[in-house]
Amino acid sequence: MKLAHFWRNGRGVSTVRQMDSNLIKVLCFRALGHTMAAAIPHFKEFWGSYGMGPLDCMKLQAIFLGAELLLEVPSGYVADQLGRKPTLIAGAAALVAGGVAYFLADSFGGFVIAELLLALGMAFNSGADEALFYDTLAEGMAEDESSKKELDARFKKEWGRVAVSESVVAFASFLLGGFIGAYNARWPLLLAVLGYLGMFIAALTLREPPRRKAQAEAGHLKLLGQIVKRALFENRTLAWVIVFSAVLGSFTQAAFWNYEPYFKAGGLSGVWVGLAYALLCAAHAAMTLNITKIEHFFKKRLGPHGVLIAAAAAIPLGFLLMGWIVTVWSGVFIVFHQFVRAMLGVICSSQINAEADSAVRATTISIRGACSGLAGICSMLLLGWVTESAGL
Repeated sequence: MKLAHFWRNGRGVSTVRQMDSNLIKVLCFRALGHTMAAAIPHFKEFWGSYGMGPLDCMKLQAIFLGAELLLEVPSGYVADQLGRKPTLIAGAAALVAGGVAYFLADSFGGFVIAELLLALGMAFNSGADEALFYDTLAEGMAEDESSKKELDARFKKEWGRVAVSESVVAFASFLLGGFIGAYNARWPLLLAVLGYLGMFIAALTLREPPRRKAQAEAGHLKLLGQIVKRALFENRTLAWVIVFSAVLGSFTQAAFWNYEPYFKAGGLSGVWVGLAYALLCAAHAAMTLNITKIEHFFKKRLGPHGVLIAAAAAIPLGFLLMGWIVTVWSGVFIVFHQFVRAMLGVICSSQINAEADSAVRATTISIRGACSGLAGICSMLLLGWVTESAGL
């Protein structure tokens, strides 16, 4: 990752190198978190071997989302108050524990314990990693309008690289998991544990950029309430982006856990399911790399919010085509959802970071995560009930 062009506003060589190193470490941290993808091609088969049906699977994911929802905003606040680096270290440690617990579990109760540990880890990481990344890019920059535009463009580019790296790791994990899981559905979980250990090591080496800390003179709960109020009620732009991304993201989450049975209904099995997941990652990576061009394309044709309109239309269109045509090649319709993921991951994230104050950035990003979790619980339970009652 070449960041020599970051030499601006009096930054020296050492500052640029530190920035470059920090961005790469966050990239590695985020990417290694996607090694759990190795277990996904055979997850429902794994759960089913212990007597779990479609609704049980969705209940398990709803428990995960519920726990993450409860922990999301408080963990973001902890990151803003105590530091993003120690929060990420704690989050990675919880993920390692959750991965080990999943590998050892053999009942619904065991799966619940593992999911709760994973939720704890995800909640501590959510917001803290993105906030540290954005503040690293913003370090030493002026706050004039020109600098803000430059920072926005830079974040979209560099965060897009992070998203692509995540897709590359997920691609490899899906392939490996597809092959390994065809013989034993439990063994791919070891790849996730190794990835989480890598996250823990990366977190230990991070450098936290200097930033202003919000003072809780009237108490932490009051300050937290003020942050939530500003994000969801006072700043209309921020509130709109948070709610929009939460609703659209919930549908992609709910659909994700039905891709495996959908692929199998279309005639795919074994390692081919892993390959199908891997190809979806490749599609997501390609769209993320070109998301700025895609944004300009829709802006020209549909106006300033064209890409958001297109994303809102892509969700129902993808579902309709998937339900109407079920063949070996029907997975191509899921590409509509990958477009939505790419848009949410870069464009909406950039807007939220631009609107958030550095002192409470992690908390603000976590508010988006909490809203996504709440919407995701509703979507997953609804889709699980529909799937069990009427079929895929």
